[in-house]
Formats: sequence, structure tokens, C-alpha cells
Amino acid sequence: MAATTTAIRDPVFFQWHKLIDDIYFTYQETLPPYDFSKAPEVTIRKHIAQGGKAASIDIVLSLEDQLPASIDNHKFGSRPYNQKAAEAFGRTQWNNDFSKGTAYAQTGEAIGTTDILFTEMKTRTINLEQDGGTSAQETVEYLSHDDFYYFIRLRNERETEQTVG
Repeated sequence: MAATTTAIRDPVFFQWHKLIDDIYFTYQETLPPYDFSKAPEVTIRKHIAQGGKAASIDIVLSLEDQLPASIDNHKFGSRPYNQKAAEAFGRTQWNNDFSKGTAYAQTGEAIGTTDILFTEMKTRTINLEQDGGTSAQETVEYLSHDDFYYFIRLRNERETEQTVG
């Protein structure tokens, strides 16, 4: 476990992290329960989908390549981004199910939505730097996915505007 580049393959690694997790859990159990009395009064709708799984029309998934170019994918707090998402998924579109299909901002820009996240096994070669300055290459398999974003719609249960965050 001394070399961070290979530590995860050391059999002690997961035993050590389990110990750390147990210590942290024991500490958390000594804390008082979290007080949600000052939490924002909002609602996220949910229902039970086929197969008994919980689902919500208020959690909308979109693959990165389904977002319009005008949305800066790296500035989610930006006003244009929030405005286009609100136009596409809120207001007059509030009761629409966007589990798959397309939503449109007032500018006509399309935002594709999906109910499937694509994952696949990939292979790549990594360089392992070892103590003493030597290095070795190793081929590893890993799980990867298409980049995606999600939009969460909240219904404000108050008569006044409130900050959620």
C-alpha cells in the first residue's frame, strides 16, 4: 500500500478502508439526528414503476451529446443553463414525463432525454511508477459510461420564492 498508484491492488487496501469506514460510522452514531425542520419545503414526485422500482418524472436524464451546444456543460449554476432547463422541463411542461424523448427550450433548442445509461467494459494500458523511479505498464479492464447529466425538478410548496441548495 506504500505506492498510491498500485495500492488498490494490495489485499490489505480494502480491509484498511473497511476499518476506516467502521470508525467513521461509529463516530456518526454518536451525533444527534440531522434536523430537517429548516429544510426547504419542496416536493419531488415519485411513483412505483414496473417491477416495483421507485421512479420519478422529476429526475430527468440527458446524455451529454443530447444537450444543445449553447448550454455550457461545465457551468451548471449559470443563468442561461438554468433558464433553458426551466423552459424545457418546467412551467408549461411540468406534468410531462421526460424519461425518454425530447424537450424544447423557448429558443427551440432541443434537449434529448433518456431512461437508459450506457455502460461498457473497456481496456486500457496504464503506466505504474514504482519506488526507485522505475515504471511498468499494465493492461487493465474498467467499467466506463457515456457522459450524462440530470435535471431535478422541484415543486415549491411555499407561496414565496425560496433558495434550495
